[in-house]
Amino acid sequence: MAELTGRNGALDAGQLAALKEQLTAAGVTTRTVDIRVGKDDLPLKKTERGETAAGAFSSTVFHSDQGT
Repeated sequence: MAELTGRNGALDAGQLAALKEQLTAAGVTTRTVDIRVGKDDLPLKKTERGETAAGAFSSTVFHSDQGT
């Protein structure tokens, strides 16, 4: 995750280092993010799944009424 963010994100070096530290402290070992977008290129649904030292996590967010 931190590696992908470093290549494609807008974080500076200090912010990226802080993100890596947070992920390590949380024991994040894997993370998958699935983003579905509509025909207008706005997000409709985001699902995140992963593993941490404390166990598995999953989160789903639905987006609607954007720009209204």
